[in-house]
Amino acid sequence: MFYPLYTGALILFLDARSRGEVPANRDLFAASLRLWPAFALLAGLSTLAIMLGASLFVLPGLWLMIKLAFAEYLLVLRGLSPMQALRESFELTSGYFWQILTCVLCVMLPLWLLSWASHPAAGTQPDVLLSLLLDSANGFLQLFATVVLFRLFMLRGTLPAEE
Repeated sequence: MFYPLYTGALILFLDARSRGEVPANRDLFAASLRLWPAFALLAGLSTLAIMLGASLFVLPGLWLMIKLAFAEYLLVLRGLSPMQALRESFELTSGYFWQILTCVLCVMLPLWLLSWASHPAAGTQPDVLLSLLLDSANGFLQLFATVVLFRLFMLRGTLPAEE
């Protein structure tokens, strides 16, 4: 529910800072709030597609995650509809799969491992406060993936395409 708000605000902030602007936080959140319905739909569709791919086997889910990597930026920065953003992301990531996958895994793999290691063993009672703190910290650190993918999205034109 909050993901579209803070991720949309972060994307808008990164875009403004890349142009040398210093936007006010309230303006970022106001713009993010206007984008919330479309962003929430996009996030739901992306998550559904990735989970469906992961249920087939891990690799199709990972492939879909990379192919949909630029959809959020297309929705927020170019004003595309959720379906257009998904379609355009597939096109923009063509030829750049391995570069994007490497960057995503460098950021997310340690976070996934931390999340897995921090879950209590089966049959033990988890500490609710500790679990909440660890999950919150992990969610915050995952925003770094948004920053890395934003940079890749901006560099999209200069990345050497695969043959």
